[in-house]
Parts: sequence; C-alpha cells; structure tokens
Amino acid sequence: MEKKHCEVCGLIRHSSPPSQAAIESIFSRDYALHARLVDNAFETQRQSLYADWLLDLLATSDINSIFEIGAGTGSLMAELRRRAPHLRLKGVEPVVSAVSQAAADLDIEVGLLRDIDTASLKVDVVLSVNVIEHVHDPVEFLLQSRAALSEGGRVVVICPDGERPSTEMLIYDHIHSFTLRSFEKIAQRAGLTITDRQPAPATLGAFQAVVLAPGRVTSAASPMIDDLYERRFGFLNRWQQLDQALLERIGNCPSLYAFGSGENAQLLRAYAPQAWGKVDGIVADSAGVFDGRPIALYEPARTNGERTILLAVRPGIQAAVEGRLVADGHKVIRCDDLI
Repeated sequence: MEKKHCEVCGLIRHSSPPSQAAIESIFSRDYALHARLVDNAFETQRQSLYADWLLDLLATSDINSIFEIGAGTGSLMAELRRRAPHLRLKGVEPVVSAVSQAAADLDIEVGLLRDIDTASLKVDVVLSVNVIEHVHDPVEFLLQSRAALSEGGRVVVICPDGERPSTEMLIYDHIHSFTLRSFEKIAQRAGLTITDRQPAPATLGAFQAVVLAPGRVTSAASPMIDDLYERRFGFLNRWQQLDQALLERIGNCPSLYAFGSGENAQLLRAYAPQAWGKVDGIVADSAGVFDGRPIALYEPARTNGERTILLAVRPGIQAAVEGRLVADGHKVIRCDDLI
C-alpha cells in the first residue's frame, strides 16, 4: 500500500485510491467489523467515552437534534439518548447487518449519505465518527453534511488525527489522513469554517474532533508541523520491520496465544504474517470468532495454567494490559516498543 504526503498541507492519501464504487462495495457487503461490536463490553465503554466527549464539545450550545452519518450498530446514539433523553436522534448506515442488530427504537436508515434528503433534516448537529477518512470525496461529504444543518447548526467530525502518526495509516480503506491545515482547506471548499478542534481523550487514542459552522475563513492558515513527514516515514518503516522483530522476540515459544480480536489483531495478521502464523489460539474478554478462528474467553493462569501471550491490542494500552496479564500469572510479549 503506497500513500502520498502533501508538503503544503500535510494531507495523506492513497497514491491510487479506490474508486467511489469500490468504497461503496466494501460497505454494502457484510462489513464483518460490526458483528464483533454488538454486546461487546469494550465497545460499549468506547462509545460511552465518545458520548461524553461529544456532549462536552457541545456543552455551551442548545442542542435538540443530531444526525449521525455512519451510525453503525447505534451504540453511540443509544449512549447519547441515555445522557440526553430530549435529543431527537437520526442516523444513516450503509451496512445492513449492522442496522439490523441496532436497538429497534433507534431511527437509523439503511443506505448511503447520498440516499438521504439531507436538506429536509434541519438538525442542530451533523455528526460523523471515523467516517470521513473512508470517503472518496471529503469536500462533497462536508457539503452534504452542511446541507442538513438548521440555522446556527454545526458539523462535528471525529476522525484520526493526521498530525500523530498511528495505525490508521495502515488501514486500506482509510483513504485520507487529515492534519488541521488540510482540514481547513477542505472545509473552506465546502463553505465551512473551523470553530473548534480538540484532541481525543487519551483513552480513545490518536483521534481529533473538528467542529465546523457555515461561513468564510477569517483567520490565517495554521502552521505545518516541521518533522511530520519524517515521523510518518519512521512509523511506517517500523511497521515494515515488525514481522522480523516479533519473530525474534517470540523465539522458540512452543505455544503462543494472542490477546485481542479487534483492529490491532487484524493489523498484526496483515503486517506481521509470519509472527501471526505462530499464534495457536486467540483469547479476549469477549468470546467470538476472528478470521474464522474461535476466540476463547481470557482466564488467569490459575484456571488453565501459564501461557505466553502476544498482545494484539492498541499500543497505547499494552503496558496496562501487560500488567494485568502478568499479575494473572502469564508471560507477555509486547510490540508497542517496536512500532
């Protein structure tokens, strides 16, 4: 996978991005990620953090309605309703299987954003969480979002923070990675101006929230980060070398388990295939299936004996997870220091 880095605004995009039709095909099929998010304790906690963050962002405003683009299973809408029952909530989601498992009383329409008559919505907030990095034309996405606003409404976009190199750069259907300056440029083309931008709470990872309102830009462009290209290059280079480094760390381990079954497990499988091939089983705090393999419930060593466990979770939480697993009597192999 080859990506381009813009020296003017810091935007990253695929060198040969998939077409709009290809993107729609990915999400019109059974996008298997959603199946693992239903009744998942970790996902519930994550959406709870998103809901708190969003309501904090909007705390100074009188908000009565929110339209969520890419509503998924409806878990964020449910958390918002729990905290603010007065809110009128509506969502759109392209993955049929995701919506079918959402709470029955959530107003989520199956389809693409272009299928919605956004101009008729007239909502206070148009929200998208980890959607814009997937879209083929982010300017058109913002234009459609703007069309759904009522007078005085705002667009809230939560997405990976392109100024902090992270694993999102490794994901095939992440077509763009946005810095503040690159976001300013697409916002201006959509007739929007940035009124607020905040990094995500550390527990959520390297994400950002950008709040936009209709209007012209009145301030100077934000400065570029001098060493951004070097940090991105170094990050990708470390991932390129990860497989061999992990093989050396695993050594002649006779039995290896992986802890985790989410995005980071997928990335290890894709970018460290030889090391992942040594994994005999997968354990996690929720049972299920990963890549056709059963996920067993994690248990302390006193239950089934000591295991050597490769951490397949987000680098930022590996130290904490290691502490827990070691306290339970297991040996742990981390990779966060390698990437």
